[in-house]
Amino acid sequence: MCKIVLLLVFVFCSCSITNNLHPKKPIICPSNGDCKVTILEHKLMVLKSNEDNSINYTLKDDSDHTVIRYEFKKNRNQAATDGSYKETIVFEINNTISQTLENDGLQKTKMLFGRYCFCRGQIGLFKVTNGKLEWYKKNNKLQFHLDFKINEVPQIITTIDY
Repeated sequence: MCKIVLLLVFVFCSCSITNNLHPKKPIICPSNGDCKVTILEHKLMVLKSNEDNSINYTLKDDSDHTVIRYEFKKNRNQAATDGSYKETIVFEINNTISQTLENDGLQKTKMLFGRYCFCRGQIGLFKVTNGKLEWYKKNNKLQFHLDFKINEVPQIITTIDY
């Protein structure tokens, strides 16, 4: 029995040590859903435009950048089979500087807004070019504030504090 307990402790500890994702709840989250922020250290985003003008991205190792991913999942209507709704914001920052960016300058971070739902013609990833992002490190911990607006599709999330 003791060996099984030690094995389980080892497995749980080893999983948390190798995981570089640090999910944490943001300060602001709508009451009708759950929010989380995931920090992907030593990564950068590679953007790709598809033939249908949609945008996609992949992650690449890079010691100078960090990718930040915010996710809002609306509480699902259990009576509806297509009732799920999710919004995401993803962007990359330089690890060595603090910065404030506004409007078109937000694309220096390759910022994308994602909307996922059963909303015909109003889903996918969209470039964010309207808003303000500030980030800095305090006591060696990343903090950021984002206010933004998307014109292409409706959105729930407009402010993120972390």
